Amino acid sequence: MKELKEKDPPEIPEECEEIPRPISDTPFKPLGSDVLKLSEPVSAHCFPGKIKFAFKTVEELITYIPYAPRAGDFSLQAVGSNQKSKLAEVLPDEFLPGKFFHKVRGVQGSVRKIKGPAVWSCGKDRRGNHKGLASKIKWAWDKACEDSGYYPFAMYSGLKGSHIGGGAKQGVWTGPGGAPGAIAFQQGMTPAAYGLSLVIDPWFCGDPTDTDFGLSHSIWTGAWTPSIGGNPAISEELFDMGVFSNSDSENGSNCWSDYQSRKLRTIEDAGDIFGGAEDFYVGDQSEAHFENIMSKTLGSAIVPINKYPLPNPTQWLISFCEASGMKWANTFFLRKRYVRPWWVGDLDVFGEWEPTRWTSAEKRRLDTIYGITDLVAKIEQISWKDTPQTPFDRHEMFQFWDGPSNFITWAELDRARPIADRHAAYKAEEKALAANPQGASDVDL
Repeated sequence: MKELKEKDPPEIPEECEEIPRPISDTPFKPLGSDVLKLSEPVSAHCFPGKIKFAFKTVEELITYIPYAPRAGDFSLQAVGSNQKSKLAEVLPDEFLPGKFFHKVRGVQGSVRKIKGPAVWSCGKDRRGNHKGLASKIKWAWDKACEDSGYYPFAMYSGLKGSHIGGGAKQGVWTGPGGAPGAIAFQQGMTPAAYGLSLVIDPWFCGDPTDTDFGLSHSIWTGAWTPSIGGNPAISEELFDMGVFSNSDSENGSNCWSDYQSRKLRTIEDAGDIFGGAEDFYVGDQSEAHFENIMSKTLGSAIVPINKYPLPNPTQWLISFCEASGMKWANTFFLRKRYVRPWWVGDLDVFGEWEPTRWTSAEKRRLDTIYGITDLVAKIEQISWKDTPQTPFDRHEMFQFWDGPSNFITWAELDRARPIADRHAAYKAEEKALAANPQGASDVDL
C-alpha cells in the first residue's frame, strides 16, 4: 500500500478531456508557470470533430456561443431589426468569424475557387485552420462536390449584424466580417445572427415568398436535373407519385432552353421573360448579386450533362448536409405528397400537399430515379423540423440550427441566459487574476 501511494499518478491520455473545475477549487499558480484552465466550453470544445450536429436547443447554442441578447436590445418590427448585435463586444476573443476557400462554377462550366462568407469560428488551430463551423463547411463542401460532380454557383449570407466589414477589434481581432441585415424579429433572433446560416444558389430555388403552392421545385429536388425533371416520362411519373406539383413541361423549362434540340438551360437565359425557367426567381435585393454571379459564369449550364457520372444536385445536397451537420429548410420534398382529387382526370385542377408515408416499392423506385440509396430517409434526416412554425420551404437556406422554429426565440434565450452570465463571470475573474495574480477575485461565480 505504501508503494502504491508513492507512485506518481497515471498520465491522462491526450484524447481524454480534463473535467473542468471551478476556479475557487483550482490551486493558485503564478502566471507563466502553467496555463490556468477555466471552466469555459468555448475554448474547451470548439473543435470541428466535437461539433457534429446542428444545435437542437438554445442551451446548447449558448454553451458554444455564450451570447444571449434580450428583445429590449432591439427596436423590433415585423420586417426585422437591422440593428447590429453586440456579439463582437460580448465575445471579443471567442467569436472570430472565419472564411474559407471553396470551389464554385466558372464560365463555360469551368470551376473556380473563391472565398466564402464569414461564419462562426472561434480562432484557428495550430495548422491555421478555422475552428468552429468554418472548417466543417469547407470540408463538407469539397466532399459534396466530389461525391456528386455538381458545383454550385454561389454561397453567401453567413454571419449577419456583427463584425460588419471585418477589421480590427480593440486592437486584437483582425479578420473577415459579417454582412448587414435583419437579425432580430418579434419571434426572436435568426441563426444568421450567430453565423450559423448559409444561402446557396437561391435563384434556382423558387420564390420563397410564395407559400401557397407548397414545394419549392428547387435545384436540389431534381426539378432542374435533365435526367429527372427534364425527362418528360420521369417528370410525369414523379408528378403522378405526388413528388412534384409541377407538370413535366414546367420542370422541363428549368432544364432545357429548347428540349427539341436538347439545348441545356444556362444561367444567362434562365431569367428570360419569354421562355425562361419556370422556377427561376430573383428578388429585388439579390438582383445585383445575381448579375454579378452571371457575369462570372456565362455559358454554364445550370446542371450540365457533358461528363459521367452525370452531375447530381440532390446527391450534393445530401452529402453536404450529412458531412456538415447542417439542416436544410425543407418541409415538402419527399415529406409530403401532392394529392389531387381522383375525379379530376386530366383537368387542370390544383391538389393539396398532405402528410404521407411512401411504400417500400415507391422508395425503391425513388432510389432508382435519383441514384441515391435510402433517399426518403436521408431527406427526412437532413431537413429542418416540420412544425407549425415551418409550414414552407426555403430550399436556398442551410443552417446549423435544428430547433423547433427558424427563430431562436426570446423566451428560449431568457432561459439560457444564465449560461452566458456564467461565462461572463469566468471571463471577469480571468481578467481580475491577470491584473492582480496574487490577489483574490471578488467576482461571484
